[in-house]
Amino acid sequence: MIFAIEEINRVGALLPNFTLGYKIYDSCSTPHQALKAAMELTGGEESGSEFEGETLSPDACHGAVPVVIGDGGSTQSLVVARFLGVFQVPQVSYFSSCACLSDKKEFPSFLRTMPSDFFQVGALAQLVKHFGWIWVGIVAGDDAYGRGGAKIFADEINKLGACVAFNEIIPKNPSQTEISSIVASIRSSGVHVILVFAVEQDVAAFFDEVVRSGLTGMQWLASEAWSTASVLSNPRKYHHILQGTLGFAIRGINIPGFQDFLLRLNPSSPDASKNPFLVPFWEEVFQCSLDIHAGGWKADGKPPCTGTEELKSIQNTYTNVAQLRISYNVYKAVYAIAHALKAMRSCVKGDGPFPQRSCPDVENVQPWQESSDEGRGGQKQYKWGSTVESVHVKYRKMILSFIKYL
Repeated sequence: MIFAIEEINRVGALLPNFTLGYKIYDSCSTPHQALKAAMELTGGEESGSEFEGETLSPDACHGAVPVVIGDGGSTQSLVVARFLGVFQVPQVSYFSSCACLSDKKEFPSFLRTMPSDFFQVGALAQLVKHFGWIWVGIVAGDDAYGRGGAKIFADEINKLGACVAFNEIIPKNPSQTEISSIVASIRSSGVHVILVFAVEQDVAAFFDEVVRSGLTGMQWLASEAWSTASVLSNPRKYHHILQGTLGFAIRGINIPGFQDFLLRLNPSSPDASKNPFLVPFWEEVFQCSLDIHAGGWKADGKPPCTGTEELKSIQNTYTNVAQLRISYNVYKAVYAIAHALKAMRSCVKGDGPFPQRSCPDVENVQPWQESSDEGRGGQKQYKWGSTVESVHVKYRKMILSFIKYL
């Protein structure tokens, strides 16, 4: 997000003589933190309490923001969308795919650069039809994403003549007994084709138990939330279980200039103090401490950082930007907003989209006035305030393009 905003400001062609600012909050993947962030962003002033993980741009204003990007999870976005909808503040999510969020009566100002699960589940159902499977199990997360996706999938395969053998739910923060019970149910069912529709944290807990219990010989179907997750594809302990897994992934792309931007980040840079995420990230990557107390070692046992660490010297998921997926969705969201602002600034008096064909006051932008038709490169995106949600992120070649764990 910061990269996209700074790129737009630096190039200047899209919004000449106009500077975008930002406020970034960490929702910690929890609904109450997401709602708190939304309230502070739209309230125009801070609540007086420190908000963990707040990042401000040098150009950040102290008034209420006209648009909110986020959240990632569908459960968090549901809470935020209900709140922002009351004030007609546009919300653009980059990873919330729950089909429930397409209800414009309930969520009038919610938009996204992520397809609804309706399309993904339709493709998964076609996989079932393509391979002739008639007896399928479902394991879903206990949230809007998991339960919603599982329901649509069950309905879709029933239409195709297939049956759902079971629908198990992975609880949040599950106990060993709860996870073991799910695996035991799978083993006793005799089913060999199972869809796992859950976020990667829940899926990792589930497959840890699958590994421990020695459950093998399953054909797993993956939802996009974990089909490309490195937490499952990298550790070798999962390979013998997940080999042959089929699933779909959102479009990946290389964003020009983004890798150089990432590799330039350094906690000693002048702007580092504005980024509360940089220090903990740096300490985790290099296993050293920037917060040194008496004795030269931090309480957690990490040695002091030397100051010579460079991100270009490491190879991990952070530095690999060849196939950006979620990040690209964030990038597109920023550009969609920029195009909306450009359209407002280009409005011709007497030919505007508002009552009496009026144009908005560009010095006093109202959230409900923003609309966008295109993103970078002329891609069709969406129109805020319309009754139809459209996104240009597509599952390409939905039947033949799938993820295989090798």
